[in-house]
Amino acid sequence: MQSIELIALDIDQTLTHQKDVISPRNLAAIRAAQKKGVFVTIATGRGFLSSKKIWSQLEIEGPTIQYGGAMLVHSPDGEPISVAALSPDLVRDALVLAHDYGIHVQIFDGDTVIAEKDCPFFTFYHERTNLPYRIDPALREKRYDNVPKVLAYAEPEQALKLQQEFQAALAGRADVTISQPGFIEINGCGVSKAAALEKLAGIICVPQESVAAIGDSTLDLSMIRWAGCGVCVANGTKNVLDEADIIVPSCQEDGVAYFIENYVL
Repeated sequence: MQSIELIALDIDQTLTHQKDVISPRNLAAIRAAQKKGVFVTIATGRGFLSSKKIWSQLEIEGPTIQYGGAMLVHSPDGEPISVAALSPDLVRDALVLAHDYGIHVQIFDGDTVIAEKDCPFFTFYHERTNLPYRIDPALREKRYDNVPKVLAYAEPEQALKLQQEFQAALAGRADVTISQPGFIEINGCGVSKAAALEKLAGIICVPQESVAAIGDSTLDLSMIRWAGCGVCVANGTKNVLDEADIIVPSCQEDGVAYFIENYVL
């Protein structure tokens, strides 16, 4: 295997299994990789503010992948490197579809989460992420120009079916993925963790074959396919496990550390 110079890490259920808690073993392994000269970054569906506790613990100085690849943001100063915002028409159509399906939907205006009405999921989400939020009953009637992604939520089994419905309805305009059970992520066409990782690797001059990407869910699949070394933790979804070059122990068993200890150090 080519020596690894860049590692992109998904956060939830890959690097952490408790909110914003990086295990001592994972953190020690990452520190050792960084000391060796490996650039370790995050590739997450979260936004910059929501992922702050992670990138600050990792002491990342350089590009991070946010909103499923819709943004490259420099850490720690928060300076946007690239932004792939959804068109206002696409945002509106995604909101209308979710409303017609009778499921919760929210948008991200920068790091502010906006929903048309409150519900248990919305309360859970903004409390869990500590993001600023607001309720806007006229959400579907307004124009938003700075939305990196739309997030809809349904019960996990329903979400798998609705993902296909969203994808069909927004074909050619959006890519629709499942990031966590029930989370339906809507990004612009061509926006993915893979596309962002390719751009990031170019910025820091690391060849594709020297890039490792570690994840667990469908949102991570593109970067796992693209990277020279695509890695899935054992708790990952079947489609990701099937395509990974390497399967490491589960998130709870410090799979990230296992990969670094055995394949990088």
